[in-house]
Amino acid sequence: MVNWLDTSAPMLARSLQEAGYATGHFGKWHMGGQRDVTDAPQITEYGFDESLTNFEGMGAKLLPLTKDETGKVGQLRWKTAEKLGEPFTWMQRSEITTAYIDAAIEFMEKANNEQKPFYVNVWPDDVHSPYWPPYEEYGLAKEAGKRGLYLAVLEAMDKQFGKLLDYVRNNEDIKENTLILICSDNGPELGAGQAGILKGKI
Repeated sequence: MVNWLDTSAPMLARSLQEAGYATGHFGKWHMGGQRDVTDAPQITEYGFDESLTNFEGMGAKLLPLTKDETGKVGQLRWKTAEKLGEPFTWMQRSEITTAYIDAAIEFMEKANNEQKPFYVNVWPDDVHSPYWPPYEEYGLAKEAGKRGLYLAVLEAMDKQFGKLLDYVRNNEDIKENTLILICSDNGPELGAGQAGILKGKI
């Protein structure tokens, strides 16, 4: 089972871990950390065997570098997150989801080789502002305003997820018995996404 983004996951992960599943979390984790809580439980204490998170999570993490259309690297605005656990790796913001997916695929391969069922969260935060598409596309996207940046980030994230979907689709051992759930943790940001007839914005 591959799941992104489901807030009931900690309870589910613990239950599945107890049932013999390999459990992994790769991506956003906003249950303590960053600005306020430095002594929150590690992600692995919620029923996950392995984890890799972002600047708001506890434990091993990927921290975002940002570049504008000139390729200039911005200030390390998330540097305080280094105190929330090691190891930490600084990398280009628009490539972090790929790193989560690579880690998830490696985790799934290990579980499959050990003939264990698996439960994996892949929780990207690309479409949460501020929006940082690949810097090669930043200038053109910025000209279209917030929505332009949002759509550029969304397109880049979709391409990165293609690698995960292709992995499942092309793996004979798991393609017929892997459930993929795609969810969102909130509605769209005003001026960026659109909810259509549905209610709720952030």
